[in-house]
Amino acid sequence: MIYHDVIVVGSGLAGQRAALEAIGHDIDVAIVSKLKPMNSHSVLAQGGINIAIDDLDRTNYFEDTVKGSDYLADQDSVEILVNDSKIQIEFIENIDKIFDRDNDGEYSTKKFGGAITPRTLRASDSTGFSILNILYDQILNSKVRIYEDYQVLKLLTNNNQIVGFLGLNYNSINSNSIELFSCKSLILATGPSGYVFSNTTNSSSCTGDGIALAVSAGAKLKDMEFIQFHPTSLVDSNILITEAARAKGAYLLNANGERFMKNYAPEQLELAPRDIISRSMINEIIEGRSFSDRNEPYFHLSFTHFEEEFIKNNFNDIQTISTEFANTDITKDNLKIIPAQHYFMGGISINNFAETNIKGLFAAGECACVSVHGANRLGGNSLLECIVFGQIAGKHAAIHAKNSNKIPIIDEESHISIFYKELTNRFTNSSSSNNLDISSLRNDMRSIMTNYAGIIRDEDNINFGLKKIHNMKNLISSNQFRSRSSNPSISEISEFFELSFMLELSEIILLSALTRNESRGAHFRSDYSSRNDNDWLKHIIIQKINSSYDISYLSVRTTTLNPDIRNY
Repeated sequence: MIYHDVIVVGSGLAGQRAALEAIGHDIDVAIVSKLKPMNSHSVLAQGGINIAIDDLDRTNYFEDTVKGSDYLADQDSVEILVNDSKIQIEFIENIDKIFDRDNDGEYSTKKFGGAITPRTLRASDSTGFSILNILYDQILNSKVRIYEDYQVLKLLTNNNQIVGFLGLNYNSINSNSIELFSCKSLILATGPSGYVFSNTTNSSSCTGDGIALAVSAGAKLKDMEFIQFHPTSLVDSNILITEAARAKGAYLLNANGERFMKNYAPEQLELAPRDIISRSMINEIIEGRSFSDRNEPYFHLSFTHFEEEFIKNNFNDIQTISTEFANTDITKDNLKIIPAQHYFMGGISINNFAETNIKGLFAAGECACVSVHGANRLGGNSLLECIVFGQIAGKHAAIHAKNSNKIPIIDEESHISIFYKELTNRFTNSSSSNNLDISSLRNDMRSIMTNYAGIIRDEDNINFGLKKIHNMKNLISSNQFRSRSSNPSISEISEFFELSFMLELSEIILLSALTRNESRGAHFRSDYSSRNDNDWLKHIIIQKINSSYDISYLSVRTTTLNPDIRNY
């Protein structure tokens, strides 16, 4: 058995910031990650990170975030995000000054969607990578132990208190690939879950492990119906084109060559919040104003109104992506783009101390929901949330560990042997035609979620999607998976659990979407097309009890800002 006082699962921005904070409390800290730390999803965040520049902007930033959330964000949590923004940016800058500056040496801020003033910092065109690189260097020079290439399969609890987990060692060369970890505090910082959808900007590693592990252990989830679709991904590949493109003046055009956002957000235009732009694009498709000469409708992202030198100096990263992945020279031709799933506003329900309802279990980053994003996240807020609440999670996990006694895991070997026996019974190397193929089921599930839990939803489609997911889960429960040998390989075990995690999330997303009978932020119900503050200014909480889901509600915490119309 492997023991550490605090274990962080996940090696992205939230996880590394949590580990750095925890190790500063003079305790034993480890990071467990199924990826190499510098391969975590955080490195793909090109856009930027927000900061409240001064006291006046602190108020504006708070109001922009709450309004952008469609008033579902908990306002005391947003205050923490805003008030701590400068502290955490200074923490990074005290290590290395990575953020772009103007000729006077001041921060060069950009205005992202939903903001009334420029407050987004960028580190050239690789903000996430640059911040993570700084944190990782600090991790390597600390006493934090790193376990790379480990996938967590099951959390272990005792009387509603975390005691450890079972992990799959990708590098094991014998049959002992499943190992037991023990800890006093566990921080889940596992990042995105977007691979649940077939059209996503997320990578194939983003399978919702943390959220599924948490709910299976009895943790509560919050706001799982709110899925953000980013308006600008490349057709076919869904590679993200950063919001920074529109922040610097790129146009969105329909098939008539019209900047169609003037009809939906006449003041902000291309810098309206993402939920509004993506929904506007769907409306343009429905009304026949999208391009339609391919398998899927699309729009144009145009840079051709800029001088070539300006494009070279300001959009070098986009120019490279466009050339390599879309065979497009953006100095001459428009990019073909379409909305794609990008971010989960919902996740593991935590309080302002990053605590869950399970003692000793904490969460931070995209897998968590505190909630600072409510029904829609603004650009530049995700990286900030990672370092603000990553630090908070690390601090409180360390305090909990220092004040707690280690709870022994009884009969260690039986945990592994029973688990492994149950696992191997799910596989067979027989040639029966009834044997299941993980890859085929995964593809089917992802298509179901894209078709029935997308930008526009209604009761009939959500129910149809739920029925399909239930049928798939029933099929899995009554059949075995095909294996290449008498015992499943490490890759087969990994893929099996990732599929299981994603199926769990799929059902919960659809169930939450069916429950919320209104339209708010990224959740749009065509059969309930208006926001309903009287009945739905509340969070949907889902908890797994035995094998069924219990639904409850939690009122939105309002401090100073009452719900209002979102005009942009």
